[in-house]
Amino acid sequence: MTLRFDDALVRATAIIRAHRASLVAAGRMRLVRDLLGRSRLVVEHRIESLDAVDTKLAAELGAYFAGPSLVADEMVAPEIVFGVDDRELLVLNDVEVLERVLIGADWTRGPLPNAEPRPQRATLYGLKGGVGRSSAVVAWSQHLAATKGERVLVIDLDLESPGVSSSLLPPDSTSFGVVDWLVEDAVGQADDELLRLMVGSSPLALSRGEVLVVPCGGTTDAHYLAKLSRAYLEVPDRGRSRPLAERIAKLVDELERTVRPTVVLLDSRAGLHDLAGIATTRLDALTLLFAINTRQTWAGYRTLLSGWGSRPAIAREVRERLRVVAALVPETNRQPYLEQLRLAAYDAFEPLYDGPLPPGQAEAVEAFSPDLQDPEAPHAPVPIYWSGEFQSWDPMEGEVTQDQLRAAFGSFVDTATELLLAEREAG
Repeated sequence: MTLRFDDALVRATAIIRAHRASLVAAGRMRLVRDLLGRSRLVVEHRIESLDAVDTKLAAELGAYFAGPSLVADEMVAPEIVFGVDDRELLVLNDVEVLERVLIGADWTRGPLPNAEPRPQRATLYGLKGGVGRSSAVVAWSQHLAATKGERVLVIDLDLESPGVSSSLLPPDSTSFGVVDWLVEDAVGQADDELLRLMVGSSPLALSRGEVLVVPCGGTTDAHYLAKLSRAYLEVPDRGRSRPLAERIAKLVDELERTVRPTVVLLDSRAGLHDLAGIATTRLDALTLLFAINTRQTWAGYRTLLSGWGSRPAIAREVRERLRVVAALVPETNRQPYLEQLRLAAYDAFEPLYDGPLPPGQAEAVEAFSPDLQDPEAPHAPVPIYWSGEFQSWDPMEGEVTQDQLRAAFGSFVDTATELLLAEREAG
């Protein structure tokens, strides 16, 4: 029977685990899976038993065998395998696996460094579109400005489906946007003047604070698609390529330096897109996962969360800054609905939670194993209540009252604000 992609890595790691005793003298080892999904073992030192392991891998993996093992002692640049951050490694059958991929890599990498002034950040992410994420950004930014006096910076990173900026800004409020910065950065022209022309002030901010908005694009919409097609490029930078994640992180850092916000809200692209991976894992932000209680939603989140869970270092990095948002909670039977959603979320989050720790380790490490009913656990749903008034809501038209906003978004904005500001207030 033909071995397929889904089973090839499991088979490869099982073979290596079975030969572990004979490979001890080879020192450190990692399995590298290439762009086609083919696997090859890399070890520190050449030993006699390596040929037997390669023979077994070749026989079992077939088309998914990348070739004989590589030995660090004989490589020009062994650091490309052994110098990789442990957070990027998949651990399967107790074997460390290094993935070589073209897209999606940022989902399984740790946060990039933040430059000063380091305001609190939050990413709003939904696996599926149409769950009211952008409306939540509007309601939350208003709340932070009006009740907390915050200087809020909203950055629209949903480049393929811009939306939140048009809900917060009148037309033609800014000359440029995120895609403009990305194309100008590629040719060395992402300067302070450009940054200032990307930021608009929302008239929806009430009284005390301010809501500043960076849209996806500016007034020159006719060239938006041309710029978008170039936005995701890696660009040369002092002898190396600077990937999209580093470019987005630099953009956010530069905006924070220029605008001096007290909090930053990142409206992420939906789905398992590279931009969403950057916004949720690489920008060191509180990450709110929007969900409705459907089989499709939880199948997708199980895929994402199990991917994080298979990389222990990433799981530890992200799990305590995640929180589920129960979006569009129906008007009837709300409590049973929320309890069903809590149970589904708990099941999806299980790969990120610690199971029983082995003797000795249990005393040294505090397990992260929240109870099903723990109100502060990542899987505990923060509700946003659906209401007919919001079906075609245009915030710029002002047809929804503050009481109606509070009824729908009150629980969400209160809990999200507490989570976002907790670290700052603790310090």
